[in-house]
Amino acid sequence: MFYNGLSDKMKYFITFVALSFMAINAQSFSQSAQAGSETVVAEIGNYKITAPELERAFKKNMSRTTDNLFKMSKDSIEDFLDLYITFRLKVMDAIERGFLKDSSVLAEIEQNRRILAESFYYDKMLTEKNVNRFLDMRKKEYQVAVILANIKQNADMIDTTEAYSKIMSSLYRVKDGEDFAEIAKTLSDDYETGKNGGVIPNYITSGKVQRPIEEAIYSTKPGQVYPKPVKTQYGYFLIKVLDESKRELVKARHILIAVNEDRDSAQAHHKADSILKLLKSGSDFASLAKTNSDDLTTAVNGGDMGGFYSRATGMEGTNFPLVNEFEETLFNLKNGEMSDIVHTSFGAHIILRETSKSPDFNKESEDLRKIYKRLYFKYDQKELLDSLKKVYKFKLYEDVLFQFTSFLDTNATNLADNWDADVADRVKNNVIYEINGKQVKVSELIKIMNEDVKLRGANLNPSGIVALINSLAESVAFDEATKNLEVDYPDFDALMSEFRDGILLFKVEAMEVWDKMKFDSALARTYYDSTKSKYITDDAYDVSEIYFMDKNTADSVYNRIVAGEDFDIIAANETQRSGFREKKGHWGHVNVKTNSLARRAKDTGAKKGQILEPFKNEPGYSIVKVNDYFPPRPKTFEEAIPDFSPQYQEILQSKLSKQWIDSIKKKFPIKIHEKELNKLISEKK
Repeated sequence: MFYNGLSDKMKYFITFVALSFMAINAQSFSQSAQAGSETVVAEIGNYKITAPELERAFKKNMSRTTDNLFKMSKDSIEDFLDLYITFRLKVMDAIERGFLKDSSVLAEIEQNRRILAESFYYDKMLTEKNVNRFLDMRKKEYQVAVILANIKQNADMIDTTEAYSKIMSSLYRVKDGEDFAEIAKTLSDDYETGKNGGVIPNYITSGKVQRPIEEAIYSTKPGQVYPKPVKTQYGYFLIKVLDESKRELVKARHILIAVNEDRDSAQAHHKADSILKLLKSGSDFASLAKTNSDDLTTAVNGGDMGGFYSRATGMEGTNFPLVNEFEETLFNLKNGEMSDIVHTSFGAHIILRETSKSPDFNKESEDLRKIYKRLYFKYDQKELLDSLKKVYKFKLYEDVLFQFTSFLDTNATNLADNWDADVADRVKNNVIYEINGKQVKVSELIKIMNEDVKLRGANLNPSGIVALINSLAESVAFDEATKNLEVDYPDFDALMSEFRDGILLFKVEAMEVWDKMKFDSALARTYYDSTKSKYITDDAYDVSEIYFMDKNTADSVYNRIVAGEDFDIIAANETQRSGFREKKGHWGHVNVKTNSLARRAKDTGAKKGQILEPFKNEPGYSIVKVNDYFPPRPKTFEEAIPDFSPQYQEILQSKLSKQWIDSIKKKFPIKIHEKELNKLISEKK
């Protein structure tokens, strides 16, 4: 009900507003070297708050990327400055109390650092680099043709020999001057592209095909064939680049005269030709589209296709591709230009290319990030960790590994009791692996396997032990590679400062506010006395019930009660609600907000002693007897506690916070530089 009953997660949530400041200051515990040359707007003890620092805080905390704090009203600036000063006071108090030397705080900081370092390092080394590479590649799009030799997958093995021989034969024929398209028609295992000379219908850009194919396309000039087969899980590909273009997005309108059961292609063409003549004579395209186009989705919008279109990524928002004939015509037009009649499987089209624009790469970056994380991240992470192990000279002693596993039950895991009991001492003293200059003996590995809960359940066969050792070595290599992140990356230093401040703030605020929020009955009663008119009980009834699953039985029993049979006796012998026969169907005191029987009594205006006709209730039917009615009344202090506890808690929290802040201000005097503030405000106006 009150704070001392809340979880730590809830306490942390309550502190969120203050924590949101933490991302704004890369150096939480000391001023930056250049701060002295910046305008100081306030001082807290020896801590100087500069105008740029306050501006960063404003943009971060208020999610304002463009607004300038000092263009706001002076009252708004002062309110925000006061909020930021309060935040800094709390953190400074925590530091002064020595929380940075507290072992639990240090452990929490270190734990958070490991988590943050992992996310930050992989983002910098892998995701960010690859997404930037994708974005750079997305400036272009390609039309390609392929020849595919499928890899036949059998139950026991994947045989690549036949597929490889077939694709190499095709490659030799291409190199000898034979036509790529003709070979694709006769040999490609992809029937749909093969019958069209291997041509893939839509253009391709980065992130749309598997990475080996993408790399081959981007390294090949138009008109050329990539010089070797590209292997994927589906088979071997020969790739020919037909066209390379700068990517652009095009906005279009169209009028469709559909071919259907009432109109053949010649009739569709004839009608489209009539409309085309009207357009060429100056009629409005949108108006004719509304009255004539059979594409009902676009016709209502004057033929507007609904957004910009890319040959490589489809329609904005849906990624839906256009049919080839339509797309080819659209991209051969100039902005503002209209096509002649274009025939597709849908009918006859007239296309107007309205405008074009370059892709919004910032918009596409998030999609590319998701693609990278889903398709490539795990593979690249493994490669990165393998390279780090080489850098830090990882070595596995395989002879010792097999000696070790020869004493183990290789069908078991390290969850088994005394799984290591038979390992000979001479083997335990041998080094099984080393990394970064540190050698690890079998005895040390056994200890790690027994103590580290994350390693519980490891298989005791050689491959299981190798996987475990690799995991340990990767952890060492990663820690070594990321030990200087704060120095190498100021934004990671800012991130760590954010977490340090957050932990400090949470610890000190819990001590000074949340842990002190005990129930004060005198204060609570004072609050209740001033607000008790708000707390009123709901309509309530004392009711009994006879319940049946089917309506006919309920109606029959109701008629018996009307005829004079005793309600309580019938309830004791016949009600079908579990546990209510022994209570003679008595529910007792219930209110209309929580009980359907009480709501029925209120809705029907029932009086004391009245028996209500059966009504549908849950899956069955209820007959209700109203034993008594309790009209609304003011709640007692005890009854009202759940109602006013949130407001009371807020008052108590505010009181404790004010007492705490007032005490901190005595330790760290605050000085506002009004002259500098006014100067900044006037300069920004």
